[in-house]
Amino acid sequence: MPGPQQTPMPAAPATAGTAAPAPAVADSVTVRMDEFTVEPGAEVFMCQDFDNPFAGRDVAIGRSESTMTPGSHHLHVYYGKNSAPDVAATPCQDPNEFRPMIHLATIPHQIAEYPASTAATLKGTSGLRMQSHYVNTTDKPLHARVEVKLTAVDPAAVTRWVAQMHFNRTVLRIPPGMGQQVTTTCTIPNTFGPIGLLSAVSHMHRHGVHFLAKTSAGTTLLETTEWDEAPPTVYDTPVMLNPGDAISWTCTYNNDTQTTLTFGDSALKNEMCIYIARFFSSPSGDDLECETPSANAMARSARNATGQ
Repeated sequence: MPGPQQTPMPAAPATAGTAAPAPAVADSVTVRMDEFTVEPGAEVFMCQDFDNPFAGRDVAIGRSESTMTPGSHHLHVYYGKNSAPDVAATPCQDPNEFRPMIHLATIPHQIAEYPASTAATLKGTSGLRMQSHYVNTTDKPLHARVEVKLTAVDPAAVTRWVAQMHFNRTVLRIPPGMGQQVTTTCTIPNTFGPIGLLSAVSHMHRHGVHFLAKTSAGTTLLETTEWDEAPPTVYDTPVMLNPGDAISWTCTYNNDTQTTLTFGDSALKNEMCIYIARFFSSPSGDDLECETPSANAMARSARNATGQ
């Protein structure tokens, strides 16, 4: 099977708007975080919770688009645990929070658009939580602006539901030295039938210099040397996997410090090694998670917060 092609994300201006009920004609909403300031040399995680942006309607999301001003490391748009009134953007209580996402961005402007008859589900009882990670390496304050636009499609036309694959090495010990490698493997469980990978992205921190993910059949899924603004890979033809197939991913680090690096949220002081993908078909929109310290583990189904 040939490897995936890197598809550049098209550039587009930010879309104005607020978290509000969907317009009567264009079934799209834009959810915008409060603006916040990142001081020189600072690293921040800012979170904000939102009520359901489609006025409590169950919808199928066929497209999502995010825009972030410079200095961003990532944006996670989680399914909210329940529908709640909007609150102000505040420092995140748990920067290491990992739970189902409806959108993920590692670059300032990112679009996820699913093929026909394919969509992610958002129940009317589910709110949203936006988590934005910023690192200011400049000598001037950064004024951060972050937003995501969600576009609904006809749910009657959807035959394949999209969910998140989150394969995470949760224990890392990277001793000082160049070219330190960590490899982890997770296997697709029998609770899922054949699945198709639509897109994927890597996640490392400052010391990461190379990321490589492959299937157990030897297909290269993703390869990059970027840790900051890691480019997403879009699979022009979905990569099909069956129960029992595995994905292995290897992170290479240059630890130029005098201490052993460990797993943690700081992009400057800690490290991560994560393969994240969007896939279909997902039973009831369930996610597929594998968070393991071992070298080989079975992924598990995780019911997302859509209430299905």
